[in-house]
Amino acid sequence: MSGVIVTVKRAEDSQYKVVEVPLNLTAAELALMLSQALNWHIDRAGKPIFYQIETDFLQRRLYPDESLQNVGVLKGTSLILHPVANGHEHDVFQPGFSPGRVTPTPAVSGWRSQTPAALRFNPLTPPAGNPGNPPPVSANPYSQNMAANTPAGVSGPTDPNPGSGPITGWKPLGLDLPPAVSQPPAEPVENTPSQSPFKWKKLDD
Repeated sequence: MSGVIVTVKRAEDSQYKVVEVPLNLTAAELALMLSQALNWHIDRAGKPIFYQIETDFLQRRLYPDESLQNVGVLKGTSLILHPVANGHEHDVFQPGFSPGRVTPTPAVSGWRSQTPAALRFNPLTPPAGNPGNPPPVSANPYSQNMAANTPAGVSGPTDPNPGSGPITGWKPLGLDLPPAVSQPPAEPVENTPSQSPFKWKKLDD
C-alpha cells in the first residue's frame, strides 16, 4: 500500500481535513507537503512556517526521519501539525533530530487505546468471584512477602470464634491463669470507745 487516508489539522484548528498521503515520505517531507497543499506554509506576514507531525495513537510527535509506514499508521489515523517554535527549516530537516526538541503532547480527544480490553485492569477493582472473600495467599504478592519474612513459630492473628464479639482477629496466648479468689465482705466496724488514759465524768447540772 503506497498511500493511506488520514485526517489532518493544525494544532490551533478545530476541524479536520480528510486527505490521502503517501506512507514512504519522512515526517519532515510530509509536513512540508501538507502545509503547502493546504496553504499553511506561510503566515499573514509572509514568513514561512514549519511543522512537526503528531499522531493521535502514538501520543507523540514523529521524528523528522520517521515515516508513517515505520510507525504503523493505519487508515483513519489523525495527524496534527504543530508549528516549530522559532521555526526554521533546519530544525525540521536536520537528520538525527534531537529527542530533546520533541516534546510529547497530551492525548487527542477521541483517541482510542489499541490495548485489548482483556488486558486492561483496575487495581482498585476487586477480582471477580465471591464478594467478601479475599484472594488466596498464593495469589497475593504482599501476603507472600509477609509469609517469607515471618519467623518460624509465629503465625498471624486468628479468631477461634469469629463473630462472637466486637473484637476480632485475636489469638489466645495459652496461659493458665489461677482462678479468682472471692473475698468475704468486710465486717462492719463497731463504734467502741477508744482507749484513753483520761476518765470522763459527767457533771451535775
